[in-house]
Amino acid sequence: MYKKYLYRLVIIFSLFSISQCKPHPETVVKNHDKDPFKTTIASSHIFHINAKKDTVLIGQKGTVLVFQKGSFLDANANIVTDNIDIELAEALTLDDMLLSNLTTTSWGQFLETDGMIYFNATSEGKQLIVNSEKPVYIEIPTKERKYGMSVYKGIRDKNGNMDWINPIPIQNYLLPVDLFTLDFLPNGFAEAVEKEMPFRNYETANEKLIDSLYYSLYFETGNELIEETLPNLDLKETYYGNESASEPDSLPLDSKKPPIYGVDPAVIKTIKNEKFQNTLLATRQFEERLQKIFKICRTDIIDIYTHNLDKNLWELDSIVASVLDDNIYQEDFEKFALQKWASIKEPNKNLKLLKRFYEKRLKTIKNQLTNQRNKAVKAFNKKTKESKKLVKEYQKLLDKREAYRMTGYGFEMTSTGWLNIDRGVIPKDWDYSPLEFIVSNTDTFDRIYAYVIYTSMKSLYRLNSADSKTFYVGNENRKEMIMPKAEKAIGFVVGYQNEQVFSELIEFETNAQSELKFELKKTSDKEIKKSLTRFENYQTENSILEDLRYVDDVFMEKIRQDKWEHERMVMALLREVSSPVDSSFMRYNRIYQIDMPIDTCLNKVKNAKPRF
Repeated sequence: MYKKYLYRLVIIFSLFSISQCKPHPETVVKNHDKDPFKTTIASSHIFHINAKKDTVLIGQKGTVLVFQKGSFLDANANIVTDNIDIELAEALTLDDMLLSNLTTTSWGQFLETDGMIYFNATSEGKQLIVNSEKPVYIEIPTKERKYGMSVYKGIRDKNGNMDWINPIPIQNYLLPVDLFTLDFLPNGFAEAVEKEMPFRNYETANEKLIDSLYYSLYFETGNELIEETLPNLDLKETYYGNESASEPDSLPLDSKKPPIYGVDPAVIKTIKNEKFQNTLLATRQFEERLQKIFKICRTDIIDIYTHNLDKNLWELDSIVASVLDDNIYQEDFEKFALQKWASIKEPNKNLKLLKRFYEKRLKTIKNQLTNQRNKAVKAFNKKTKESKKLVKEYQKLLDKREAYRMTGYGFEMTSTGWLNIDRGVIPKDWDYSPLEFIVSNTDTFDRIYAYVIYTSMKSLYRLNSADSKTFYVGNENRKEMIMPKAEKAIGFVVGYQNEQVFSELIEFETNAQSELKFELKKTSDKEIKKSLTRFENYQTENSILEDLRYVDDVFMEKIRQDKWEHERMVMALLREVSSPVDSSFMRYNRIYQIDMPIDTCLNKVKNAKPRF
């Protein structure tokens, strides 16, 4: 998505001599017929371009040729409007040069080379020349740009010998490009976002999403403004369900704002603005330096460039190098300074005014990002308050259900103090008994709920489970509960798969059967309601349909919490990418490290909604 450009050697020149009066195109020859290196010389590639359009060509080995409309003239000095054939041969490696016999000597003196190309332009077989008013722009890829290089015109004789003449110093002026084509994100950030797709409401990553996720890192975590803690959704009847009295009522959120590491994303959003077109910020050279700055994790380094747009780039590189005393990236900026890149050839006359614009826009961007976060936090807190109310209401219903059943066992107390429910020695019509429901086809469902209905008492109990396959009464340590002796009861299990409902209802006798096996079958909502209607004369707390409405709402809240946790994990990973662990700053000062891998924690139905 965001390409990296490796071009360092920049050349702008006219390939052919042009008379000030009237150009006389000389025939340009790559090699002669009897050239002994004819079969091994660097091969040519032919491009066909439309002379009426601006054109950018990229050679097979990375050479870039840029032609403006009107870059070529014919023998009569007229601008060519017909189609043009461009021939390009690249000799950028030592092997290419040896096989082409491209010896690097000039008037008998050896030259230090950084790559050679041959290119020519013809139209209908006729030689063209370059328009001096619209010269060809050329970029030759190189690992490291060297200061003081020149471009030489090559002369090849019939024996394949080369001589390089008429050196033209390569200009060191910066050439601005379209600011919005540059990669102003940390290396690997876009790829990290793509890896986590789908995310939020996006199925695939696009530039808008990637940028917005990076800018949202202006806030270090998603919790620093959160006021409401997430409610605990593990709701059970108190007597049987809670194995530990210290179980929290809500899930804590770390509201402490940790220190911010890395480049301030608000600064990056600020400089990606049309106002900074045709400044040193809109150059490949600054793009290259920015990637180093991301690793240094210091916004103040960017400020050196943004506050001195009218200065030569190499001067700013030198300042940065001096600031990075004893930093492992200091040497990189020392090398940048040696490249001696100057400023934009025709700089914006209002560059000094841009400093004030930058500072004002940065403040605006930070306010915008803060307002966006505050709006999201407000919505989060509102929804969390609603979910807390839901949890409180449902727990109240569970408590009433439990109280109803316990009262049904004869608990009418006239005194206070300690109580003990035990088997004792007095004959009773109830007893502690184990009960398990085993569902055979659980792998196909998103969620399952299991209930036992004691019809003799008109009492309901929702069973617990650790794996959504085996459901039990009581808790994990004691899988039994008080139930009527030898009475008719009903086991009911309902499962959901996306929009489809599956269920099975089994009648059994308490104490006689302690294990029931279920295989859920497709059922319509109408059939579910019909089969449960006979229990709707029970009190509200013992209504299965009422309970299903609550567990539906709790499930929706669980999805919201899962999404929130997933987003926190993804954003934590993106923060790691934006503040690389190999940076010198992070290496010695890191206190925040994500060890938890990003997992698919949303194995839920994407568009789940209440059913009853």
